[in-house]
Amino acid sequence: MRHIKLYETYTDDAKRTHPVYKKIEDFLKQFPDNATSWADATDEVRDFARTAKEYYNELDLDLLVDDPKGLYPLDFRSIKTPAEWNKKGRDYIFNTVDMMSDKTKNAYMVFVSQYHVDESLNTNNKLYHKNDVDDNTL
Repeated sequence: MRHIKLYETYTDDAKRTHPVYKKIEDFLKQFPDNATSWADATDEVRDFARTAKEYYNELDLDLLVDDPKGLYPLDFRSIKTPAEWNKKGRDYIFNTVDMMSDKTKNAYMVFVSQYHVDESLNTNNKLYHKNDVDDNTL
């Protein structure tokens, strides 16, 4: 498996012109890099990172799950703070998407587009997958 470099910055990069980057950034705004509470660093960041890795390994590298030639997952268990969770997760997601072909970026964009942020919900977890909510409750 390969490790990817985690860069300090992930914005203002001229090569990041594919619309998937904006979709990801818009979604990840809910998870600040300076988070102090675990309520601001939730499973969605880990799920987006895991799914980016799976899309890259399976669609671009044509590898089965857990093939040792694939991209290593980010070890979220070793992360100690909410800010680190969000920052490392965000960097991992963007750097993985950087390696994707346009075809895989398009497929990943469909995955990202299935998530919705509902600002009207008065809860800590405002995020939900479109398929998890009955349309009549919105």
